[in-house]
Amino acid sequence: MDIRSVTLFCEAGAADAPLAHFLQAARHAFPYPVQSTRMATPPFPDWWPQPDATTVAHLAQQTAARGQALGVDYISLGPVLLRHDPVWLNALPVIFATSDTLFATAEIADTSGNLDTGRCWHVADIIRRVSTVSPNGFGNLYLAALANCPPGSPFFPVAYHQGGAPTFAIAVESADLALDAIQAAKTLPEARANLVAAIEEEAGKVVNTAVSLAQEYNIPFHGIDFSLAPYPTDSKSLGGAMEALGLPH
Repeated sequence: MDIRSVTLFCEAGAADAPLAHFLQAARHAFPYPVQSTRMATPPFPDWWPQPDATTVAHLAQQTAARGQALGVDYISLGPVLLRHDPVWLNALPVIFATSDTLFATAEIADTSGNLDTGRCWHVADIIRRVSTVSPNGFGNLYLAALANCPPGSPFFPVAYHQGGAPTFAIAVESADLALDAIQAAKTLPEARANLVAAIEEEAGKVVNTAVSLAQEYNIPFHGIDFSLAPYPTDSKSLGGAMEALGLPH
């Protein structure tokens, strides 16, 4: 198992030095490799002044430079929410064309059950436009359409901060736990029991370290996202885990 991200949630104007010290410590504190440290802000339309292309490009460059100075690998600027003017959606292709360390998203359905079909069409067009931002077509790696996604998830692109004091959460890459659990089992109930036990054991180790960091740096720990998060190798493949269950396809 690896830690894919230690994600710090904070206001855009939070003091840099304490955050940098925390992020540096977090890279080396856990009993697993930490692949990246990341920062997630409140939704960018709430703290950027206007969505014209020149302003957006300037602020994107400025934000990316700040992240580099802090020692974060990636920054999520949060979503264009349903309550925001849809003109902000046009900022997304500009952001991704400006930097390859910035993520951002667009909400199509909120956590109260409201779905905006017009926004769905608009976001679909933005996704099409973003697909051509880079020659390799990877622009949409940095974008997602959000439905019923509250703040606080450590995985990107969905991550964003609800505002207020900094917090942090952990995203893990743990498909190998599922593969090992299934390969060691003779029945489905045994595979399930193995996986539950493995997750609980590894989560306990992560929590112990995270709680210590939270106490030392006065930044509350808000949990682990234990989505199995595969990686394209045989040892970390969810497909391999499914095959180990005996599924042919």
